[in-house]
Amino acid sequence: MRYPIPEAALSYIHTDYLDGSANVNLTDPSRVRLDLTTVADERDLADIRPILAPLLEELARDPSSLVPYPMSDRFLQKRMGRLVLDTFGGGDVPEECVFFGAGTYPLWKELAAFLLRKGTLIGAAPLYPEFPGWFQALGGKYRGVTAPDWSFPLEQVLEALKEEEDPVAVLLDYPGNASGMCPTGEELETLLEAAAGRNVLVVVDEAYANFLEPRRSVIGAVAKRENLVVIRSLSKAWDLRGIRFGFSVYPKALAERVREIHSPFEPGTFAVAAAEHVLLSAPDFTAPLREAVTAAKKKVMDLLRSHGVRILPTIPEVPNLVMTLEGGDLFGRLRDLGVKVASGSRFRTTTPGMDDRFCRIRVPLAPERIQSLDQVFSAL
Repeated sequence: MRYPIPEAALSYIHTDYLDGSANVNLTDPSRVRLDLTTVADERDLADIRPILAPLLEELARDPSSLVPYPMSDRFLQKRMGRLVLDTFGGGDVPEECVFFGAGTYPLWKELAAFLLRKGTLIGAAPLYPEFPGWFQALGGKYRGVTAPDWSFPLEQVLEALKEEEDPVAVLLDYPGNASGMCPTGEELETLLEAAAGRNVLVVVDEAYANFLEPRRSVIGAVAKRENLVVIRSLSKAWDLRGIRFGFSVYPKALAERVREIHSPFEPGTFAVAAAEHVLLSAPDFTAPLREAVTAAKKKVMDLLRSHGVRILPTIPEVPNLVMTLEGGDLFGRLRDLGVKVASGSRFRTTTPGMDDRFCRIRVPLAPERIQSLDQVFSAL
């Protein structure tokens, strides 16, 4: 049978980053001397289990609140809107401008399918590959741009906005999923102004903003900017990955259209209860982790540079960084030394020039693992 699948969708291949064995230099655990892809250190410092335990005990005694549809609040805006907006600096944003989902994936698909004309999506790369892939599968085009020094590519994005015949949105990570690169407030304002001049949305992925102070989010700017959309979850840093709770924030005029197509009753009542409980009972939960990452990252970066490693622009609070060795095969040499890292090629579909010459790591936080890193890299 010939299924009625559009040609663009037939060409789409899901990114393989969810496969733990893809795009890493070591797949045999017995060969790994030092794993620089794991988040185990972060979970040791920020353990969400004791925060969730009282809620689980309460629900075990009486789970009746989980059963019915929330008919009087089908988009959960009354229950959760004000809470998430106030937590992340969106006090001036109306609660009817925030929409919830089972993580961010359905929110990204909603944006790609229903709210963007299938023109050109401009990516301020390096970028997470999911949304550009879905947008292309729906018939849109994607153009990723990078700066020569891998800093935030403001100049290149502005040039692409001028050159593209039908730009519809600019996508950026805040901060970067790959390298931890992050635009300044001034850069973001310049971009928003230029994009507005062409009726182009600026879409901000704040997955890794959970490592920043909550009010460093750009959500608050949605109240003033009619072309800004922010999508965020509680997966990173808050460690509610499996619970699947995400939200998107739209300017008021666009939110009226989102309301017509958004799925009601999402996410499920347990995810809502968990997110509500965590935000109310532990609003400063990520602070110790942020402090630990900031301190450890400086040590790690100093050590790496002392061994001749180049680090791409990054900010202190985010546990990701991308590194390379000028004139050398860092990915292969680390494999031979038993150091597990991810290849920059996992971002190849969104980021021109990002390949096996670049290695992405999760900064180790435990002192003994930082010492191990120093010892291993001394053999480069």
